[in-house]
Amino acid sequence: MTQSTVISELRIAILKALCDPVRLSIVYALKDGERCVCELIPLLKRSQSTVSKDLDMLYRAGILNRRIDGKRTIYSVTTESVFKILEEVDKIAMKTISGYAKTYAEMEKPAPS
Repeated sequence: MTQSTVISELRIAILKALCDPVRLSIVYALKDGERCVCELIPLLKRSQSTVSKDLDMLYRAGILNRRIDGKRTIYSVTTESVFKILEEVDKIAMKTISGYAKTYAEMEKPAPS
């Protein structure tokens, strides 16, 4: 496997991990610091197994760190760069929305007589 193939596969894994609303909620819930699974379950209103699967996907993609503290598993975001990526995605989304608004405004203009 070439280096570019490995990098491409890692990009795909990262983007797949971030493309789910629940996983995005997990990332943002960890923005201010680490949390255990037991804190995330009521916050996300999901079952323990669902939250654990999503946490594992984020961990395998390199987005989250995890550590064991007794019987608890504690998660944190690996790097603030994750939030920079999401800010860039927001910029693209806003640009797209702005384009839609301009197109709609043009469509609403009365036709010249």
